[in-house]
Amino acid sequence: MKQKYYFYSSILSMMLTAVLLVFVCLAWYVTNKEAEANGIVGHIVKNEELIDSVEYFKSNQKDESGNLVFNTKITSEIEMGSYNIVNELDSEGFYPQRLIAIHLKKEARVKVEATTSATRYLGAEAKDGDEWILKKEGNSLSSVISFYIPSVSVDGDTITTTFSEEDRKSFVDLDTRELQKNITLSEATMVDTVYIVMDYFPESIEYIYSINLGNDAALNPDTDPTNPHAEDVSYDVCDFYFSIKGASA
Repeated sequence: MKQKYYFYSSILSMMLTAVLLVFVCLAWYVTNKEAEANGIVGHIVKNEELIDSVEYFKSNQKDESGNLVFNTKITSEIEMGSYNIVNELDSEGFYPQRLIAIHLKKEARVKVEATTSATRYLGAEAKDGDEWILKKEGNSLSSVISFYIPSVSVDGDTITTTFSEEDRKSFVDLDTRELQKNITLSEATMVDTVYIVMDYFPESIEYIYSINLGNDAALNPDTDPTNPHAEDVSYDVCDFYFSIKGASA
C-alpha cells in the first residue's frame, strides 16, 4: 500500500496538470437534538485549462432503492440541512446532505483528497485541564463532517447518487480518537466530473456529546429568545479543503 502511495505521489509531482482547491467555510450549529448549518460557502481556486464549473445541489427525494436524488441547485451559499435523530428531513423538506459537482473541461485522470488544518479531535478528550474543549462557538468542523464519492446517474439537472456507509471518508478515526490530516477520497481515475457528497458524521457527533455531559456550552440554552440557535453549539472554524489533482496517464 505504501509503495502504491509513493508511486502515485511521484506521478503527481512530475506530471501535475491542475489543482483545484475548494475551501469550504461553514457555520454549523449543533445540539444533541438537532444540527443546523448556515453560510457554507465554497471558494474556488482553479486552473482554467481543466476546470469548467462547479455546481451545488440539495435533495428532497430518494428513489425506490433509497438512493438520494439531488434535484435542486443551490445558487448562492451552500447550506447543510438539519441533522435530526428523529426526522431526516429539515423544516423545508430537504435532506441534510449536499452534493458538489466539479465539471472538468475534458476527461482527465484525477485524484481527490481532503486536508484539514485542525490539530485536535473534539472527541479526543472532554477537558484540557479544567476547561471544556467543546465551546459554545469556535469549534472545528473537521470533527463532525464526512464525505462520499458516489456513483451517479445524471438526467439533466437531476443526479441520483449511490453510496453506502462503507464508502464514508472522514478526518476522524473513532478507534483512536484522532484526526487524520489528509484523506484520499478517490484514487486516480478518468472522469469528466468529480462528485462529492458532504454529510454529517452522526457517530462522531453523538460521541462528542456523550463526553460533554455537564458542559454548559452543549446543554444550556442561550437566554436570547429571538435567537433561532439558542440551544446550539456552533462549529464555525473553517479548517478543511478539497484538492483535485490532475495527472497525465
